[in-house]
Amino acid sequence: MKYQVLDLFFYKQKLSTRFASLEVDKNFYITDTSEQVKRFAYCPQDAIPGKDVRLAFPEFVGLEDLLLSILEGHEKLFILEEIHRFSEQKAEIYIDIYIFRKSRKKENKIYLTILIEDITQRMLLKRKRLQQANEANL
Repeated sequence: MKYQVLDLFFYKQKLSTRFASLEVDKNFYITDTSEQVKRFAYCPQDAIPGKDVRLAFPEFVGLEDLLLSILEGHEKLFILEEIHRFSEQKAEIYIDIYIFRKSRKKENKIYLTILIEDITQRMLLKRKRLQQANEANL
């Protein structure tokens, strides 16, 4: 599944609303975002260029060494799965986050690309099946 998502990202011109992406530099500052990023962020107001990605996505706090390892090319891909978001303003949402290195040869620039996938429907179906299985066991 993970490589299918990455293929979708690299070979499609426009991602569906199920996906969002952002670029992060070596100091963990957001340099670019897609339109959908704020929808998936814990703090949407901080999901903008110039802000530290850890403000918008606290899941990255404590992962700095791993993120730098990806930037340096020691790791290829890191995935955070089944992250749950819920607030009074937003509906319940589940996301997977894919983190990988990308470079721009023209600018001689290396950065992290963070691809976010909305997996809400899949997780709600999984939860429903689990509930049905539990009820059947009673």
